[in-house]
Amino acid sequence: MENKTLIQDLKAVRRVVDAGWCRYNWTNERGQHCIMGAIGEVLRDSTASDRRTSLLKKLEDQLVGTLAAGRSIMYYNDEVAKDKRYILRLIDRTIKANS
Repeated sequence: MENKTLIQDLKAVRRVVDAGWCRYNWTNERGQHCIMGAIGEVLRDSTASDRRTSLLKKLEDQLVGTLAAGRSIMYYNDEVAKDKRYILRLIDRTIKANS
């Protein structure tokens, strides 16, 4: 995936999370999304699986050196992140690292 597309996807995921974040559900009854739900919302086209995989890899690269190193993004969302600011910072670090 070219970086321009990755950055656009990350910014779109960030907007979805910023609009309303949750844990333990991809999307809760109030329409809030965890990071995986936000990725699914942005990349819902079935042909976007390569983009989804690349996006997840780039996000997980930013977990190196954290309590969630070697864990999944879902684990980070549900177990480590205290609130949406943690998720937004992860997305921001990923954008910065790939700009």
